[in-house]
Amino acid sequence: MLVADYARPEVARPALDKFADAEAFKRAGPTPVKRIKPYNGTNLRGLDIVKGPKAIEGLDQYEFLDPYTVRFRGQVLKSGDLFAADLALPSDGGLGTFLTPRSHFTHGALFVVLEVEGKRFPVVLEMHEKGNRIVPLANFLGEHTYYAETYRVANPPADWGRKLSDEVQKMMNGERLSYDFQARDVPVGGILPAEQMCATCTTLPQIILKRTGVEIPLEKSSVIPGAKRNLDYLGMTMVDGVTMPTDVARSGLELVGVFDNRRLKENLSRELTIGHAEATGSAGHGMSHGDLDLLQLPQGHFLMKALELNVAQGRGLVGMLAPLVVPAFGFQVTEIPKSAPPNTVAFYVVSTEIYAPVTTQFASSCTRLTSAIGANEPLALTKLEAEPAISAGVRAQVDAAGISRWYHPRK
Repeated sequence: MLVADYARPEVARPALDKFADAEAFKRAGPTPVKRIKPYNGTNLRGLDIVKGPKAIEGLDQYEFLDPYTVRFRGQVLKSGDLFAADLALPSDGGLGTFLTPRSHFTHGALFVVLEVEGKRFPVVLEMHEKGNRIVPLANFLGEHTYYAETYRVANPPADWGRKLSDEVQKMMNGERLSYDFQARDVPVGGILPAEQMCATCTTLPQIILKRTGVEIPLEKSSVIPGAKRNLDYLGMTMVDGVTMPTDVARSGLELVGVFDNRRLKENLSRELTIGHAEATGSAGHGMSHGDLDLLQLPQGHFLMKALELNVAQGRGLVGMLAPLVVPAFGFQVTEIPKSAPPNTVAFYVVSTEIYAPVTTQFASSCTRLTSAIGANEPLALTKLEAEPAISAGVRAQVDAAGISRWYHPRK
């Protein structure tokens, strides 16, 4: 197996040796549901996939070891386990480029076994473009991720599996959370105030954990000082202490599983091109080292997104059209992020749409990199970024997409 977690080989290699079982991959549970995609939403909301007329057959057909524990691909998952993962999206990870320490995961989520009408369904609670949702376990650990690690809470409360099932069902029946561009902490007890009906991929699991009496002191990432000027310009007032997916992996929780879907080429391409403040020439370098100019983005596209979001967020006179316009885009009004101004959300949407073809095109250059990995020689991302041929290739892709023009040199 290829070790996708190239940033921490000292953890990943022993974990793969411990958990990997070639025969286990033949016991993968139900087939993933094709219409449920890694990020784009469907008309399946709330508990639709497990309950009611839209319920999908067969999602309870897993190997259960006890009511809230399953064996999947040879590895044991308990309700309440946390995922730190690389989402299978070529444009994912842009929001982590201006944080330190560098995040080598792009997504976080919570595993839970739901008990619904006498059946048990292993699902994953996550944030996506339409807010909080549940997806089948086979989807999340299949086509939805390049790579994922599982972390377990020590000494959970009694009857925790049932409590988790109850709280997730309550949430999915009545709470529609949008994405939180401020990345605020979850209050003690997990009850969100009216002005904070939103979450990130890493704070969403914390809401459920806190509501079931579990408080985990997770590590936090900090905003790189050079990025604050651009974040202020965007109106993106992130707290200086953000919980990222990588922070789940470095908070002392027990690593209990590794799922590698052999997508290292795509994963590397995204890491190298979207990059980070530390990676000169990458798409993410400018946010911390240049001055953002929104006029340099493709104006027709950007302005249309900004206008759509002004309407969707209910701002000004055009905001009165929100109840009519938002459903036409396949969203509900409550699913539109309001934790940042329209320009901020529009910048995020447009930039990720531009990142996607850049990382996809560069993936072909990563073929020789993955084939050169020796069985006992872990791949070092920083070494790759320092290779002149690699950095030149990244810069060429970023320049060709016009991303470099978004930032003026900082004086």
